[in-house]
Amino acid sequence: MKAKKSILFLVFIFLVQLATAQFTEKDYNKYFENAKKEYFTGNYLDAFEQFDMIKEHFAQSEAQKTELSEWKEKCRIKIRQDQEARNLALEEAEKAKIQAQEALLQLQKAREKEAIANEAMLLNLKEKEKSLALLNKALKLANKMQTKMETAVFDKVTREIAKRKNIYNEYGRLNYLEIDSLNLSYTEIVRLPIEVSKCKNLLSINLIGTEIIDWDDAFSKLKELKNLSEIKISVSTLDSIPKEYWNALTGIKITKSIDNKELKEVFELTKLNYLDLSNCKIENLPEAISNLTLLKYLDLSYNKIEVLPESFANLVNLKTLNLSNNLISRLPMYFSMLAELTHLDISENKLVELPNNFENLSKLFRLNLEKNRIQNLPENFGNFQELRFLNISKNQISTIPNSLSQLNSLSHLNLSNNKISELFLEFARLPKLSNLDLSYNHFVHFPEILSFLPSLTYLDISNNQINSFSNELRIFNKLLVLYIDDFTFAQFPKANLKYENLLVVKLQTSSIEHLNSSILKLKKATNLSSLLIHGKFFSDVSKEFLNLKGLTIFELSDSTITELPEILYKMKQLKTLKLNACKNLNFSKTIELLNANFALENLYLENNNMEVLPTEIVQQQSLLTLYLEGNKLETLPQEIINLNNLVYLVLKNNPINTEEREKIALLLPKIQIQY
Repeated sequence: MKAKKSILFLVFIFLVQLATAQFTEKDYNKYFENAKKEYFTGNYLDAFEQFDMIKEHFAQSEAQKTELSEWKEKCRIKIRQDQEARNLALEEAEKAKIQAQEALLQLQKAREKEAIANEAMLLNLKEKEKSLALLNKALKLANKMQTKMETAVFDKVTREIAKRKNIYNEYGRLNYLEIDSLNLSYTEIVRLPIEVSKCKNLLSINLIGTEIIDWDDAFSKLKELKNLSEIKISVSTLDSIPKEYWNALTGIKITKSIDNKELKEVFELTKLNYLDLSNCKIENLPEAISNLTLLKYLDLSYNKIEVLPESFANLVNLKTLNLSNNLISRLPMYFSMLAELTHLDISENKLVELPNNFENLSKLFRLNLEKNRIQNLPENFGNFQELRFLNISKNQISTIPNSLSQLNSLSHLNLSNNKISELFLEFARLPKLSNLDLSYNHFVHFPEILSFLPSLTYLDISNNQINSFSNELRIFNKLLVLYIDDFTFAQFPKANLKYENLLVVKLQTSSIEHLNSSILKLKKATNLSSLLIHGKFFSDVSKEFLNLKGLTIFELSDSTITELPEILYKMKQLKTLKLNACKNLNFSKTIELLNANFALENLYLENNNMEVLPTEIVQQQSLLTLYLEGNKLETLPQEIINLNNLVYLVLKNNPINTEEREKIALLLPKIQIQY
């Protein structure tokens, strides 16, 4: 999901730049040089998207368009080459894995043969020698194949480091002495690669998410690295590693439930600065947690904790704390002693209020209070001068304190799913607030104070019951992204919205009349590139839809239509199409029509209950990404190998078993697949 968000975020950033651009030769050259810079620094996918955007919106002449097309082709070649390079190591690892499995199968057969012979007392000395020789051969082969896989993983990780830091020597070879940090987290290694010893100046190594089985071997290799001071590992239980190595650990993630005895042992590891005990079925925290005074990162999410012990206040160096998905109903007064906290997540608990001295956490940068039972915020809430991201959604808040206007650094504020019906005048004093979510509240009058926010670029005010507007409403000069109900947008005063700035609009539909009225207004949004329509009303969309000539991204979600209106197929410029939760669509027919009218680069078909992916999809040769999350697919058609340009495929939340995943991996060896 992270890659999906990254791609959308890149598009969004570029769109923000595009909205404020003046269409001059100077700007064309500036963005062209920026795109070339991304190309020559190896960021080919970013470069591709930038060249595409420049061609779409800045190119003035055919020569410029031709040149941009050539650069796009160069990027496409480089993307493919990069993809092939990244997957080469994984191919080797997969081969090694298969060979290792074959070796282990030989080993099993050898053992079975030996057991049968021994039981029957028919095995003579010579046969025993042959059996032992076969056994040793199988063990050596399995060891060799495992070593190959570990080397492949190490090479992949170090190549990525070298690409990022450009640490090649004069002969073009990777300079291992320049590597000071090695992240092998969440890889398939079960032993520490022997090549780690090449990194003589290594300061930190991250093995979180791995399944190392021989910690004696691992630590014997790590002991050779004299400068190594940071070691982070994952284990099912602390006893999985010899006790003599415990004190060398600075970071640990426990992957299974933990009892009180082992919890106390963990709390004796005084060098820890990173501790992840998420989903460990913890109900009570021992007072011994006070020993971890060096701790900077602590994850206690998805447990059953109701109360934080008083000794918790001793974690004075803590910067990141995740207490989400617990049973905490109140934060003690001593919680405010965690004065170094910058990231705090207490979402999905049972909090009714915050302590009065909560303001002492003045260094908070990100605060998540989502999905609690909070009714009121403290009056002194404005003390968080470093706070940039605040999420108070899904609570029971009806009134926002005036002190909120003192959050001078706040850029992202989520107040959705509360009971708010109005905003105080001082709300306009938030100088840096750029992203605001007020959806699913109780507004009936559009809060005119929003038009006074000087930096607002993203506003979600959908799913309210707004039916009136104030005469004091100002012009939204910087608004780029607007999520709104269609009946509200249809009434929105034309003079108060700078339509030419809008890049992304999402309409929550209530009727086809309101939708068509909204689309008529959007005719003025000459730079609109993304339109998202949620709701069942779209089949009778107005011909005014064709006036959205700059549209390159279109989403239709939560619709009950059985077929797309013909008018959509006339939007030839579309590059990204999202048809999510449109469960009544005939996808075979739909994809046939898409093939006949579009050369899409990104296609989303999520949450549609599809049991079979239509083979017609292979005709979309221009596809770079395909999102199929949340369907009922058990496999993919063989023909999918013909999607020659595909680089990213999402299959999360589909009933695809391990055997089918292996088949898909063989079908698409060069594609990044997310399950």
